[in-house]
Amino acid sequence: MSGRAAYQGNMALPQEAPDSPLYEFAERITCTRTFGGKYDTLALYTVRVGDRGTGDMFGYLVAQCNLQRVKPDLARLIIRYEATQQTVFGESLPPDSFTIEAVDQQPAVETHWKFKNLTRAQIELCHVAVESDDDKVRSDAYAKLEEILPLPVRNAALALYELLNKGVTSFYQPLTRYSYSYSTYTLPPLHPGGCRKKTLTGAGTEAIPTGLRWLREADTCAAQGVNGGIYRITQSWLGAPDGHWSHKLYPRCT
Repeated sequence: MSGRAAYQGNMALPQEAPDSPLYEFAERITCTRTFGGKYDTLALYTVRVGDRGTGDMFGYLVAQCNLQRVKPDLARLIIRYEATQQTVFGESLPPDSFTIEAVDQQPAVETHWKFKNLTRAQIELCHVAVESDDDKVRSDAYAKLEEILPLPVRNAALALYELLNKGVTSFYQPLTRYSYSYSTYTLPPLHPGGCRKKTLTGAGTEAIPTGLRWLREADTCAAQGVNGGIYRITQSWLGAPDGHWSHKLYPRCT
């Protein structure tokens, strides 16, 4: 339906109401247009949700269309449009935003950096010394822990044994997720994630603790309005202590 579907002086044709159109300037601009006329005539001017506006309604999509009978042969046609691009009113996109949040992880206690010098066999020996059902096997495993050299490695192994013996199997390691969101009228290519970066720049990044290294997560997209007239894109990064993201698994971001 054209934005100029109003005609005067003939009820056989649609006539736009005196108080129409009604514009609402909220997060998005909407325009509601009301027409009166013969029921059968107005039925020909009904439109479907998602149809593109023409004429004065160019740049809008139909959000809702209602045809209401008010008398046996007369009706009211109400069409609500939502703006999908800049209009003569200078509509702007929703503002960009960012979030910084902690992501709680509970990795295995033996992956703590204090035990980075222990071999896989030494870590397994700590578990055997605690978890074996055989008393002699546990005792022999502990004796081997006390023979580990050099001394700093032995101390680390015994510290891990003590933690496991107390039931400590994981530790608290908070990661930091930084997300940046922006809106666009056109759907851009989305990044698949899975690459690492040394530092971040952008709004709010100055508040993030230093020394973190970043893994990019896959972008997300949320359609807003009618049939995705506006797209909200979110780019996210996960920050962890240096060395957390293996260069063997994650290439550098280009």
